[in-house]
Amino acid sequence: MTTIHDGLTIGVAAIMIATLAPASAGAQKLTTLHHFTGQKDGGNPHGALLVDGGTLYGSCGVIFKVDPATGSETVLHSFSGHEDGGNPEADLVYSDGAFYGTTFDGGKSGYGTVFKLVP
Repeated sequence: MTTIHDGLTIGVAAIMIATLAPASAGAQKLTTLHHFTGQKDGGNPHGALLVDGGTLYGSCGVIFKVDPATGSETVLHSFSGHEDGGNPEADLVYSDGAFYGTTFDGGKSGYGTVFKLVP
């Protein structure tokens, strides 16, 4: 997996890929792949996206994957803000078939968690 893009938090958060048009066109082409609703699908993504086999992975209150061909999002885990933590904001790390990361708050003491998610 490789890091491809920092998360964004301006207006309606979305996953986007920018591709360069030919130099003669003088413009870039931006395609929005998925719009977050801020509901069960998460919102305001933070950190970088990871790519594995063409699928994008990231976090925004949930751990998600997006199929770039269809823009379809699947929520892999939704944080409760309690024992499992809440508000994952740092980049996900992928190692040995699992995602690792941290949450900003929640957990037993209310100061966040370190988590491992096996998809």
